[in-house]
Amino acid sequence: MPTVVVINPAPICKPNTVDITTTTTGSSAGLTFSYWNNSSATIAITNPTTISVSGTYYIKGTNASGCATIHPVVVVISPSPIATI
Repeated sequence: MPTVVVINPAPICKPNTVDITTTTTGSSAGLTFSYWNNSSATIAITNPTTISVSGTYYIKGTNASGCATIHPVVVVISPSPIATI
């Protein structure tokens, strides 16, 4: 079974986005990664490099033999502060 290591990205503030394709350092070599909105890997994320909504997303690592492992990644995007003058 492949080893997928996921490191949750640091929280950020809107309007910034998070790139979850950079969160798998330390995973087994040679894996092909895919990115999903659900743990059953049936709803793909269209652009995993610009996540703009807080939530739990899923990264699936598949090796050359077709074996796969899915792990969650938690994204926290806080609203921009409102300045009162």
